[in-house]
Amino acid sequence: MPTDFQRITRLTLAVGLALPVSGQANPRGEAVRHGAVTFERADGRLKVLQATDKAIIDWQSFSIGSGELTQFVQPGSARQP
Repeated sequence: MPTDFQRITRLTLAVGLALPVSGQANPRGEAVRHGAVTFERADGRLKVLQATDKAIIDWQSFSIGSGELTQFVQPGSARQP
């Protein structure tokens, strides 16, 4: 008969395996409606590279999980059109 510790460990492992893997919680399902924007994804990171001074992005979902990084890189004010 398994001990309480063994049951809890098995349950924790089973729940952990059922959760989304890293990178799944970052914003996703993007649709650029205005402007020039590219997206780079790697290892639980999302970099949003905006090439124009204005942009509109519709997201299917937008959340950032623990240990993940979402970075928005926008053109500086000194940039000439």
